[in-house]
Amino acid sequence: MKDILRSLFEWSELQKQAALATVLQTWGSSPRQAGAHMAVEQLGEFVGSVSGGCVESAVVQEAMEVIATGQSKRIKYGVSDDAAWDVGLACGGEIEIFISPISWEDITPILDTIEAGEPCTYAIDLDKAGTLSSLQRHLHSHKLPFLDQNSDPERLVLHVAPDPEIVIIGGVNISQKLVPLAKLLGYKTTIIDPRKSFADPQRFPQADLVLHCWPEEGLKKARITTSTAIVILSHDDKIDIPALEMGLLSEAFYIGALGSKKTQTRRKKSLLDAGIAAEMLERIHGPIGLDLGAKDPTEIALSILAEITAVANLNRVKIG
Repeated sequence: MKDILRSLFEWSELQKQAALATVLQTWGSSPRQAGAHMAVEQLGEFVGSVSGGCVESAVVQEAMEVIATGQSKRIKYGVSDDAAWDVGLACGGEIEIFISPISWEDITPILDTIEAGEPCTYAIDLDKAGTLSSLQRHLHSHKLPFLDQNSDPERLVLHVAPDPEIVIIGGVNISQKLVPLAKLLGYKTTIIDPRKSFADPQRFPQADLVLHCWPEEGLKKARITTSTAIVILSHDDKIDIPALEMGLLSEAFYIGALGSKKTQTRRKKSLLDAGIAAEMLERIHGPIGLDLGAKDPTEIALSILAEITAVANLNRVKIG
C-alpha cells in the first residue's frame, strides 16, 4: 500500500472514482506476492503492480468495469485460462486477483495510519461490496496476509509494517556511504554518536536524524520496531558494547557490528558478563555484512546493506 499511497491521497482530494486490485493468491512463477496492490482511477491511470507487468493491462480493463458498476470482481489468470497467452502468464504462473471499488471514507483512515509510519492491519471483504476496514488487533497467530475463510463475508487480512529504518551507531566514513544507499531502498536513517565531530549533520546531509549522544540515550529516542536494523560501526567498545546490549533487548530485525572475529569474541564475553543470555548473542551479525571481499568504505556499506536486505527478505520485513 505504501507504494501507491501518494496517488491515492491525490485521487481522494479530487474525489476521483477508483478501484483497488489486490493479489489474493499466487501459484508457480507469478512475480508478485499475496497482498500486492494496484489502484486504477476513472480515466485508466494506474499505480502499483499486481504481476510485475504480466496482467496489468487486463486488470485495468476489469477495474474500469468495477468502477462503472460499483461491484467487486474476483479473477484468476493462469495457463489453464484461454487468455493466458494474452496476459503473459504462459510461463506457468497463476494469480488470483480481487478488484473492489474504492470508498474514500473507508480507505482514508487506513492511508492516514500508514502515512504516519504506524503499523496498520486492515481487511478487504471478498464480496460484491469489497469493503475495506481497519482492524485494531494484529492477529499475531496468523502469517499476514491471509485469507480469513471463517469470517462472513470471507476477507483478506493484510498488514503494513512501521516505516523501515536503519539506526547507525558511529558517524564514520562507512556510515557516510551507507546512508545514501539505504535511502535508495526506502529506509529512514538515524546516526548516533557521542563524538561531536562525528555526529555532525553536515557529514550526513541525507540522514533523517543525527543525534549527538551516547547509544543508551540515542536508542531510547529512536523508535526501535520490528522494521528497524541496528548497524554498529564506531569500533569503540565504550560505544559498541552498550549499543549491542540495548539492541539485543529490542525487537530490531537485524543487529550487525563491525569488527574482526577476535573483536566479536571479546564483545560477546563482555555481553555475557553483563547478563545477556548466550542464545541472544546469535542475533548479532558479525563480522558485519555479506562476504563480498569488500575493501573500501563504499563496498563495505554495500555488503552491509546486502546482508540487511537478505535478513529482511527472510523475515518478510516490508520495505518502502
